[in-house]
Amino acid sequence: MEFRKEIEGLRGVAVLLVVLAHAGVPGFAGGYIGVDVFFVISGYLITGRLAQERADTGDISLMAFYARRARRLLAPLAVLLLVVAACTVHLLPMSAWQLQLDSLGWAALWASNVFFSNASFGYFSEGADTSLLLHTWSLGVEEQFYLIWPAVVLLLCRWRGRNALVVGCWLLVLAGFAAAVVAAEYASVSAYYQMPFRLWQLAAGAAVQLTFGARDGVARFTVLFHVLGAALLAVSAVFFVPEWISYPGAWALLPTLGASLLLLGGRDVPLQARPLRWFGRISYSLYLWHWPAITLAVACLGTSPAIRAGAAIASIPVAWLSWRFIETPVLRRPIGDGRAWVAVFLATAAVFAGTAHWSSWQIAKIELSAQQPPVLRTVALPALYSDPSCDEFYSASRVVPCRLVSQAEPGRPRVILAGDSVAAQWSTALSAIAVARGWDLTVITKSSCPMVDQSFVYAPIKRRYVECEQWRDGLVEYLHAHPADLLLLGSSAAYGFSPQEWEQGGSRLLARVAPTADQVLVLAPTPLLPFNASQCIQSVFSMNTAGTPADDSCSAALADVRPDEVTSRIGAAVATQPNARLIEVADLVCPDGLCRAEQGGVMHYRDGQHLNAAYVLSLAPALGHALDAATGHPAGK
Repeated sequence: MEFRKEIEGLRGVAVLLVVLAHAGVPGFAGGYIGVDVFFVISGYLITGRLAQERADTGDISLMAFYARRARRLLAPLAVLLLVVAACTVHLLPMSAWQLQLDSLGWAALWASNVFFSNASFGYFSEGADTSLLLHTWSLGVEEQFYLIWPAVVLLLCRWRGRNALVVGCWLLVLAGFAAAVVAAEYASVSAYYQMPFRLWQLAAGAAVQLTFGARDGVARFTVLFHVLGAALLAVSAVFFVPEWISYPGAWALLPTLGASLLLLGGRDVPLQARPLRWFGRISYSLYLWHWPAITLAVACLGTSPAIRAGAAIASIPVAWLSWRFIETPVLRRPIGDGRAWVAVFLATAAVFAGTAHWSSWQIAKIELSAQQPPVLRTVALPALYSDPSCDEFYSASRVVPCRLVSQAEPGRPRVILAGDSVAAQWSTALSAIAVARGWDLTVITKSSCPMVDQSFVYAPIKRRYVECEQWRDGLVEYLHAHPADLLLLGSSAAYGFSPQEWEQGGSRLLARVAPTADQVLVLAPTPLLPFNASQCIQSVFSMNTAGTPADDSCSAALADVRPDEVTSRIGAAVATQPNARLIEVADLVCPDGLCRAEQGGVMHYRDGQHLNAAYVLSLAPALGHALDAATGHPAGK
């Protein structure tokens, strides 16, 4: 096929959008739509080549096709997998090894999308976004599509010729899009990762190539296509904020259409700009390397925007080296009859996958506590999580009151704690206070469900968190049916709400629950650490020859991490109810102006936002005094 510079430039746009989004650059939160652009380009180019081969030779060589794919993709990915394995062993704690090895094994089989779609990630376990190979899901989608696509093209051409292939592509686009929209509603994670719900985007590129490949009939609309295509990509990249929309679903139509229009626009001068073409040339290597670089930097150095951006920038020269010394030399080697390439591909995949899965199985049998610094053995969850029904995460929306302290004597103060997991962390201290003061304490919690009457899209489930909304409504009903003497509410500050949403959503919820209790106390959000506490301690321990990290090795200044804006907005919402008060906890949690991962052999935080149960218990006296000050008298009297 004729080389088209503007498509190389469009690949540069796509990879830059993805890197900017993953680096957390403001204004590019929706840059992940670059993956959709890649899907369209891939379908366009590969189908064009297959159709041309059929026209030139009267047939399609499946062996040659798979050999070309192996030559194009295998070597850079194999080097990446080796580097990821080495970095996992030398830079990450052993507790993180199993996820990395599992995802590596699936990535070697070009099936990591299947792994991430079906893996069960609990709320307190390592999430998919901590995998160094999460981004390989899109490679899995493409290669699974191309496993069957050449045969489909060949069969349709033999059956009814090129026209049947064109009609088949458009039907696949329409049917696939409808299936993807339905799946986004009922199986959102599968809709995001699984090939059957993404194939319509690859088929869209194929349909555009087969229908308008020559572009003779659309030349008069070139400028219009350029403008509309660029506008659709720009709008998607700026406004498709993950917390705002469920993706892909119907929203994926915009970037898919935008990429298709830019391909129809032909040889557009802006897309042929040298910088864009340079990034397009190294786009495969840059896509491979940028995500592990960012994820490793976050794991080892912290979550600040500067660290993410620095890691993304550092991945660019690494990607160039990969392109120059791995990708390019391999692409120059002849295909031959293709059998050798396919054999190498299968053997490499088998070796990597077999080794990774065997290693993961071995890791699962190791007692991890023996490999950890002693302080990590103090990490504990609140006792309420011993009963799985007390917090069913997104698997259910029912309200399950968990009675932690029950007083036999009637007439004792009835206290209810409600909120997300950050509110639930205080249950350890409140249980001790309840026992001392004769309270009847009930905890009602839903992880990742804030005490803000505001809908949002929860990233791990790739859709709107409707269970949270239903649970909040159920909570309000329960509180009206079971009034409390004292109601405590709390949430994390980690949600992506705007300041106005924090205040207005908080006001709406408080207006609904304030009449259900004599007094309502809202616990301000815990300061967020710019790193994972347990991982930081493990890293310091591994690098410290003395074997014992200093107390302040993993700490952050309270002034830098205090969630002042969110707390202020919550305080404004609290002020709308006469029986509500706000309890500040930042100075209680971070004494002396320092938020520590651990001190004196006890973990303070167990990750980046949750306090450790043992530390919370030590804060019970201070929390009791704060409750007394907020209520105006000892709450137990």
